[in-house]
Amino acid sequence: MCADMGVGVVPYSPQGKGRLTRPWGDQSHRSAVDEIVKSFDSPLDEPVVNAVQQVAGTRGISMAQVALAWVLNHPVVSAPIVGATKSHHLTEAVAAFDLHLTDDEIHALEEPYTPHGPSWF
Repeated sequence: MCADMGVGVVPYSPQGKGRLTRPWGDQSHRSAVDEIVKSFDSPLDEPVVNAVQQVAGTRGISMAQVALAWVLNHPVVSAPIVGATKSHHLTEAVAAFDLHLTDDEIHALEEPYTPHGPSWF
């Protein structure tokens, strides 16, 4: 609809509140203590995180770059909101602009996705 109407999209949390930036078993301090962040974790997302990890490992780049490159691949995305708290977060975000995912990589990232509704309302 946005593309049809000529409306740009500014996605919030394109890296899934950090969930797409580290392997599934790894947890940030915030993930351990922030109830809102914890409520976003769903077992349905583990295969997606694993796919991001696989593409990143094959490419030899960070998971954050892969996740952001996937978001930037969509033509209606004007600018994603990246919650950078460390200088390397910005470096990785900028690097994602030059990362062009192959059709096979995009398929590998999208195939395991299972739609699910909001989890924290």
